[in-house]
This record gives sequence, C-alpha cells and structure tokens, in this order.
Amino acid sequence: MSQYSPAQPEVLIASGNVKTITDLYSYATFINSGAAPGTIDFGAGNIVTLLPGESLTMPYLGRPYARTDIDGTLTTIKIIFVR
Repeated sequence: MSQYSPAQPEVLIASGNVKTITDLYSYATFINSGAAPGTIDFGAGNIVTLLPGESLTMPYLGRPYARTDIDGTLTTIKIIFVR
C-alpha cells in the first residue's frame, strides 16, 4: 500500500529585487512584510499592488497558475507556493 505524501510548500523571498515563479503552481500566498508597496504581475496586464502588511492568497482552482513576477524592489514580499 502506498503512503500519501502531500506536495511540500516552497518559499521565495523578493527583498530589494524582482523574483519570478516560472513553473506552473497551484496555490500561492504573497505577503508584503516590508515598509513600501510592491507589485505582483500575473501577466496579460493583471498587476496587483500589495501595500505594507497586506497579503494575497491565490486559491486552488483545479488548474495551475502560470509565470508570475514579484517586484519587491523597495520592500520585502514573501511567497509561499505549491507546484
């Protein structure tokens, strides 16, 4: 009998730079823990600004999300995601 092994979350931190999730992922939470606004670009003109202290959770939709660019140039954005 095989044992169930859930997908492990990964953590990415954009602090003073731009980070990209290039692979497909099924779930993500973005947390701005810095002192300035940061942006999340989901592509096709879909850009979200996260103010300091704000967070955004992308729910599981039954299909994966695609490439996402996280701009933490002036702040720190933590991304917790599952591929």
